[in-house]
Order: sequence, then C-alpha cells, then structure tokens
Amino acid sequence: DGSVAHAGAVLEWALLWDVYLKYLGGGDRWVAYDALVEGLTAKGKRLDLWARLTGEQTVEVFDGASLTPSAVVANLEFKPNYGYDAQINSFKRVVETFDERELSMFLRFATGIGKLPANRRFPAGQRLTIRFLPDNLDHLPSAHTCFWTVDLPPYQDEADMADKLRLAIAAPQPFALS
Repeated sequence: DGSVAHAGAVLEWALLWDVYLKYLGGGDRWVAYDALVEGLTAKGKRLDLWARLTGEQTVEVFDGASLTPSAVVANLEFKPNYGYDAQINSFKRVVETFDERELSMFLRFATGIGKLPANRRFPAGQRLTIRFLPDNLDHLPSAHTCFWTVDLPPYQDEADMADKLRLAIAAPQPFALS
C-alpha cells in the first residue's frame, strides 16, 4: 500500500535527520541538508551511515535524548517576556531541580510527549511556551497540549511555584474537547 510506504519513508527521514544533525553534523543543519542531497537516505548509503554509530547512539536515536534540565530550559519561551523577570527566573530554577522522571512528566503534561528528539530540540524550532497570566495564586498551572503552552499564575514564592508545578504534572490528565 502506498500510504504505508510513504509513512515508512517519513519515519526513516525523521530518524535520519536526527542522526545527521546530532552525530554527523555536530548540530549544523546545513551539514544535514548536504547529507540528504548526497543521498544518505534510502538510496543505498544507509548502512554506511548506521555503521558509524555506536549501539548507545542508535538507542538514543530511537528512544530520544536523555532529559536534562538545561535541554528542557533551552526549548522554553516565556510570554510575556517582560515584567515577569522574577517569575521567569524562578521557573527556570524550578525546572533545573527536576530529575529526569520529573522532566519527562513536565514535557508530557505540557506537550503530550515525554521525550526530546536525539538532537535535544523540538521539531521545526518549535518551543514550549510558558505564559504568566493574572490569575488566582491558589490555582495550579494548566497545559494546552495542542498549542504546547503552559499557563500559570505569577507566583511570588519560588517554593510555592515548585510545589504547584509538581502537583500539576503529577495529576492524572483528563482529556477534554473544548
């Protein structure tokens, strides 16, 4: 069936893109583009490409990058990015205290995806938006996974922010259409 073959080609391209970007191109997307032009896809040079990777690197390509606070923070953007400097810095510090399990829970809460790709960047330069909204400081953060957005009140106390964010990411997430 043509759609199955197309889906397989898209998956292979996405995996190979991660390989080019992370292991062969050193993060330089132009090296990855050149590699694609040179035919390092399904045109016969696949084995050469995969042979250069260690077993651990191959697992990372399929399983995603190990999560670190700095990798997650690098994929965040804050809105508004002015007037909330104390909250933005507190949020970053809170995320920097998360272990790998909590980072995965946070990403799943916010995006529906619990891992980052092997290159440690969301696809197409997309970022997870953290919005500080005037709201009751007793409210927990809320996520909009379709839009990769987390809304939270502008908590004044960092410990309070950490507690409420941990409560929100640990809570069972209902699915609702609105």
